[in-house]
Amino acid sequence: MRKFVSKLPTKEIDFMGDKITIRKISAGAVKRISMASKNIAEDDEASLQVLLAILNEGVVFDEQDEALTVELLEEFPLDDLNKLSMAIMGYGGVPVGEEAGNAL
Repeated sequence: MRKFVSKLPTKEIDFMGDKITIRKISAGAVKRISMASKNIAEDDEASLQVLLAILNEGVVFDEQDEALTVELLEEFPLDDLNKLSMAIMGYGGVPVGEEAGNAL
């Protein structure tokens, strides 16, 4: 089993008229994203922090890519970021959208 650790599958998806590579998120990544979402009701910027956590866990970055920050996220169209985060969570096996309501 150890040989499979850190070997997360990837795929390319459409993003803002181009392609971006995402990876399946690990169980640990889901836990880290969950931790980022704990303060969402207390902080207006928390939803961007959750989005940032999802993207940092699920997007495969090139070496020359600038680190993602909340300030950088604010420059992207929100609907494109939401679609990307939903694609990451769905690819990782986390129920999203209508699937989340049917998961129980």
